[in-house]
Amino acid sequence: MARLKQIIFTLFFAIGILPTIANAACLAVTDDAQITLSEAEIQSLSQISFGREQVFEALYNTSEFETGGCWATPVGNFDAQTLSVGVLQWNYGQNSLQDLMIAYRASFATPELFNQEIATIMPNYGAVAFAEDCLVIPFTISCKEKLLAAHGADGKLNPTIKSEYEALFNSTPMRQVQTSKFIEFLGGLKPKLNLLFGENPTQLQTKWGIDIAIQQGFVRYNDAQGVSQPAFLNPADAAAIRALYVPLDREMKTKRMLSAIRWYSGLCGGIYQGVTTEICNYNIKSWCAVVVRGVTDEQFDLFELTYVRSRIAQGQSGRWQANAFSRRAKIVLNTGRVGTNALPLPRGVRKTRRCNSMLI
Repeated sequence: MARLKQIIFTLFFAIGILPTIANAACLAVTDDAQITLSEAEIQSLSQISFGREQVFEALYNTSEFETGGCWATPVGNFDAQTLSVGVLQWNYGQNSLQDLMIAYRASFATPELFNQEIATIMPNYGAVAFAEDCLVIPFTISCKEKLLAAHGADGKLNPTIKSEYEALFNSTPMRQVQTSKFIEFLGGLKPKLNLLFGENPTQLQTKWGIDIAIQQGFVRYNDAQGVSQPAFLNPADAAAIRALYVPLDREMKTKRMLSAIRWYSGLCGGIYQGVTTEICNYNIKSWCAVVVRGVTDEQFDLFELTYVRSRIAQGQSGRWQANAFSRRAKIVLNTGRVGTNALPLPRGVRKTRRCNSMLI
């Protein structure tokens, strides 16, 4: 799931130059009784300590980075993906959108009902969106040309195609498809969560894993049979990291975490990082307060894994290391800021001046 498109989109969102959606009909990502979860999906989710509430919370958290919290937010070819839309910004350039379009079409009892609905919500571009050359993988040059022709001189989608894709992805059937596709994605994370956290990953561990998968993707390692496998972190590295902190007492764990925050501060002070001074200082103050107050063993483990994983974020020569660290640290410590989305200090935690020397 980690692609250049998501990295670029995260940057634009973080620094305020996201393609404008001010006039778009944003339908906020929330739970909706019309969206159903099958028994098989519920069972699959239970294996990662998730239920319906956690699915929609994760969908919303993901959409904050990808669509500003909306179900649709279609955007054009600004990132060379031709057209991107939906909670995970599925797109034609990466051939991730076609499965959703096919599933949507298949959700209607008859072709006649499908055609009737599309004629209503996509009267101008429905024939293009559901043409066979736009449904095959990989999508074709002829499809790309038709979609690029619907861009204005400014390189953005024209208002008509934008509003029609918005209507499609805001519709109940397509929101159902998006939710089911997201649950399928979560199911694919289970073996990777088990590898790092055991058979019963917690909700916090799952949320952490979701965010890594979406932004950074996976690293590769060779299993016992010498077969290359995807993982959140090389299991040997994870074991070595954990062995190093086993003998640490609380005071030393606090020092280790503050050192990682100091590393983050150093990145923020550099000249090639996708962060802002305001965001960095908010995070330094907030995280320091939580760390000084004290964290759980689970939080410490995830924080240290975050530190190591963020150091190997190599997109644009490491430009996204501070952003990667802040996204996961915000989840782990339940406070912090990424883009415009800020979490206050947890209840009972007070600000401290201990980390003021780290401020930018």
